[in-house]
Amino acid sequence: MTARPRLLIVDDEKSLREMLGLLFHKQGFEVLSAANYTEGVAAALRSSPDVILCDIGLRGMSGYDVAKALRATPGPRALLVALTGDGSDACRRCVLAAGFDAHVVKPVSPEQLEQLVAAAPSSVGRRIERSCPER
Repeated sequence: MTARPRLLIVDDEKSLREMLGLLFHKQGFEVLSAANYTEGVAAALRSSPDVILCDIGLRGMSGYDVAKALRATPGPRALLVALTGDGSDACRRCVLAAGFDAHVVKPVSPEQLEQLVAAAPSSVGRRIERSCPER
């Protein structure tokens, strides 16, 4: 039996973590969640998820810090997706420079996230520019 793909959601908004968790659980993912930098990095290192959805605006240490910490650690590379309310080019550049593979602007539709996550096995380690909104 093939293991289910793992998805980690790092966001300080509990309701968003729960909503995304339910969505991806129904899609067949094993879903893990974390509310902050410390929990997120620990969960990622412990569970080696295939995909990580990470809010940039975490309280305390930011999502940028999460990405930098995970990319500095040897081991399997997850598809690392930044979730942010900032759709500016400057934010997108910072997101990619921190080590994220994709920049997604909230609010995002479930269909957009499902499409992005479905591409995970072939997308790990390369930037996904198509996830950036046209502005």
